[in-house]
Amino acid sequence: MNGIANMSVPNLNNLRNNHASRRHARAVFKMADSSIGRTSVKFLQRATEKGLQRAGKHKATKDDIFELYQQNFVNQQEATLKLQKEIKNYVACARAMYAAQKSLYETLERIYEPEWVGRDQLGGIKETLDLLWDDYLRKLNDQVASPLVTYQAKFPETKERIKKRSRKLTDYDGARHKLDDIEAAKKKDEGKLRKAQEQHEAAKKVYEEIHNELKDSLPSLYDSRIPFYATTFQLLYTAETTMHDELAKVKAQLTNIMGDLFERASDYDIKKRFFSTSSTSSPDVVGNDHRSSSLESGSPKQDLYSVPVPQDARRTPSVGSRASSEAVGQTAESEVRQMEEDDDDDDEDESNSAPDRPPKPPPLASPDPDQAANQANGNLPDGVLYRVKATHEYQSRDSDELSFKKGDIIDVVPFEDPEDQDDGWLFGRVSGSRVSGVFPENFTTPI
Repeated sequence: MNGIANMSVPNLNNLRNNHASRRHARAVFKMADSSIGRTSVKFLQRATEKGLQRAGKHKATKDDIFELYQQNFVNQQEATLKLQKEIKNYVACARAMYAAQKSLYETLERIYEPEWVGRDQLGGIKETLDLLWDDYLRKLNDQVASPLVTYQAKFPETKERIKKRSRKLTDYDGARHKLDDIEAAKKKDEGKLRKAQEQHEAAKKVYEEIHNELKDSLPSLYDSRIPFYATTFQLLYTAETTMHDELAKVKAQLTNIMGDLFERASDYDIKKRFFSTSSTSSPDVVGNDHRSSSLESGSPKQDLYSVPVPQDARRTPSVGSRASSEAVGQTAESEVRQMEEDDDDDDEDESNSAPDRPPKPPPLASPDPDQAANQANGNLPDGVLYRVKATHEYQSRDSDELSFKKGDIIDVVPFEDPEDQDDGWLFGRVSGSRVSGVFPENFTTPI
């Protein structure tokens, strides 16, 4: 005591505080032991009851309607998980498709040369494509994926409630069987009987409360699947339809640009562009005037009998028809006849005005192969309808097409099956060859 009395006040307070802390710790440990003990007892009681039910000594409480509701919930949960997985994969594929299309379009912009037709439209088309894809992906996330996550979030809580009901049902069955055993005993203990009845009523109340709650909520949750699925897929396909419709318009615009580029490919011919600035005569450029060089060299005027190349000679093979080619040929022949008549008139005028001038010598034979081919048309082989001359080289793209070089003479023959004939295409073979095939009419000109 004297030692304690001589202690300073702070040291005494520390001892008191430590003592109070130890008492609080003992109380907490005691409560924890009690809680763990109760949990262990509950677990043991439920395991015992389950074992007796499996052994057939105790009868479990059954509710067929609730078991149907529970199975429906399990099926609904599995279907939703599957749907969420597929939607997630669908959105990922849409994003990958957008990235692939964007990369492809950027490559198109890089290879599309500045002077080509439609180059100024590519930038606007790219912005439109980006807006369409951004809107589509946003709708997939906001209207499809996110609502699905919210809908699925209801399942874990419901699943835990079903597990709790199962535990409370086991407690109720155990209390019921215990009460039955006490009531069936020959010597009854009123205290035990009263306590068993109280435990039975408490377990029954807890079980019926959660059981009735789930019996109302499970059917409502299961029925909600129909409007949810309908709304989800309606929004998905509406966004997809809008996307495809708008993309079709943009792709049609791109198709037209590429069609125009194909039509005007001859405008960007490298040889034509080069010789148009460096030389006024070249045998390789369509439409060059060779008369000046021919006159200077003293050679005959070969262009007098040549057939003019039609303006659409470099257009796509889908344009034109046999009738139009025949019309061009007839026009060329009429021009040649008109030129010959003009020459005859000039000869008559010269003979009248200068009678002492010696007669004009006959014209030299033209070395032009077209003229020889024209003369040969009067004696065509059997089965040949007429002949045409290739104005451009053509390389076959399919096994049934005919390849030829510029200047080749082609014998046009009838199609084996008239139904196989398409507008703008002829069937024939290069003169002197046995290989036949179809070829574009506007790559040739009649002779």
